[in-house]
Amino acid sequence: MIVVYELENNQKPSWISDGGYYYDQDDQTIVGATSNAPDGILAISKSDLLTRILNIHSKYPYVKPDSVTDESFSISEVTNNFNLWWESKT
Repeated sequence: MIVVYELENNQKPSWISDGGYYYDQDDQTIVGATSNAPDGILAISKSDLLTRILNIHSKYPYVKPDSVTDESFSISEVTNNFNLWWESKT
């Protein structure tokens, strides 16, 4: 399942099997995958995660990695990239 988590002692929690995605610097949370979440950790839906990612992008635009001019991704590119990521993780 896909979850939002916080680092524990500056490290990924042991119950996160694949993490480090879509960091939100405002609340210092990260997205990851787990099959063994502890009590109280709930899965995030695809639509809620997309909303989170677009909110992050509106404040801190995702920049194209090969951009010399710091060109940011468009909303449709962010959405398309997210959909590909989601399909690869679920």
